[in-house]
Amino acid sequence: MTALNPQTGEVLWETLDSSTPPLEIPVLFPPLFGQVADNAVYFYNPETNRVRVLDAFSGNTLWSINMDDVAGMSVADDALYVLLPDRIQEYRPSNTIYLSEIADGMGDTTLITLANLSPDVAVGTLEFLDDDGNPVAIGVQGLVDPVTSVDFSLQPNGTVRVQTTGLSDPLVTGWVRATANRPIRGTAVFQTNGPTSVLFEAGV
Repeated sequence: MTALNPQTGEVLWETLDSSTPPLEIPVLFPPLFGQVADNAVYFYNPETNRVRVLDAFSGNTLWSINMDDVAGMSVADDALYVLLPDRIQEYRPSNTIYLSEIADGMGDTTLITLANLSPDVAVGTLEFLDDDGNPVAIGVQGLVDPVTSVDFSLQPNGTVRVQTTGLSDPLVTGWVRATANRPIRGTAVFQTNGPTSVLFEAGV
C-alpha cells in the first residue's frame, strides 16, 4: 500500500501488508473494500481473512482483526460496519490505555506522562484504581485535595504530565486507566525521593 502527496505525487509512505503471502506466492484475491476515513485506511485481505486499519499519516497499523467471509465494509461516524453473510457487525475505537502499577506515599511518587498520537486535540480522563478495580484517591501536584481521576487535554502530537504528591499514608498502590477521544500512549515512572532530590527511578 502506498500513500502519495496529492499535489506532487511524491511517495509519503509505503507498507506491505504483513499478512500478505511472499511475492513469489501467487495472490488469488487482492485486498478489498479499501477506503480512507477518520485519518485511517481500512481494507480487507481475503487471502488471510483479516481486516486491517492503518494510520493514514504514517502507514502504521492501528488495529486488525481476523474475520471470515466479509462481503463489504463501510466507515461512518467513527465506526466501522462490516457486512457478513448473515449479519452486520459494528466496531468502534476504544482509545484506552492501562498502566499496570502506581504507587504513592512513604517517599514514593509516580510520574505519568501521556502522549497524543493524532493531529487533533485529545481530551480524556485519567483514573486511579486500587488492585480490586475500585476508585482510589491520590494526591496530585497542582490540586488541593486527593482525587480519584484527573481530566486532561492534549494538543496535537503533544504530551502532558501528572505527578503524584507522595503524601499518601499509608502507601497507596494500584493501577491507572486513561481514556481519550483520540489514540494516546502513556508511561509511568516510579520515584523514590529523598529530602531534596529523586534517589531512584523505574519506568513502565
